[in-house]
Amino acid sequence: MGYRGHDDWTDMSDYVVHLTKDEPGGASGYNSWIGILGDGELRAGPLPFGAAKNIPELTELNRCVCFSEIPLDMLDRLVSRRSEYGIGFHKDFIVQQGGAPLWYLDRAGPRAQHIGDEIKRRIDEGIDVDDPFWKITPFVDRPGFYGTSSYRFEWEREWRLVGDLAFGPSNVAFLFLPEAEHEKARQFFVDVEIAHTGPHYLVPYIDASWDMSKIQDALENLPEPPEPSPGVTPWFL
Repeated sequence: MGYRGHDDWTDMSDYVVHLTKDEPGGASGYNSWIGILGDGELRAGPLPFGAAKNIPELTELNRCVCFSEIPLDMLDRLVSRRSEYGIGFHKDFIVQQGGAPLWYLDRAGPRAQHIGDEIKRRIDEGIDVDDPFWKITPFVDRPGFYGTSSYRFEWEREWRLVGDLAFGPSNVAFLFLPEAEHEKARQFFVDVEIAHTGPHYLVPYIDASWDMSKIQDALENLPEPPEPSPGVTPWFL
């Protein structure tokens, strides 16, 4: 826990997390989570994000995977909007893949106005999808009032990565899932490793409801893997 070697900086985090979502009438957070782990890929959502999200020519340039850098023991609000299942990555890995934190510019402020002016000028001149400016706009949000609606999500401390994110078990710092399922999940991934039937995530498991001391213990003390289930045939025999 903490940040960049400062264990007492508990308002900061070296990690970003992606929590899957319970979709009403659709996939559960669990089903989405297990599918992502099996594929080794987080796919960008269909909708564009950022300051230029409403420009049709730029839709593909603004489709993102989203994360949060909220400290790991303060995720209750995010969990309530999504689910208890998720994946944690070290920030350094996400930066290496092109991810970055959002720049929140209050809609009524001068910096947001400047970004808006630059977007308008480019629209008037004709959209050039190769303009480097469009590499910035997915990482700019302008919270504030839009008519009678309030758009305020700074509390999510969001990071984004444009496009899809491919990853392997070695890139995953930890997994989120309810504590009651930890033992079963670890057994499952041991069997997957032995049978060579897919990626195996023998990493720390964290329950999103845990306090800081319990999360810290899980990150520092990885349990011994269980014995393979009876009847599992090692792939190398």
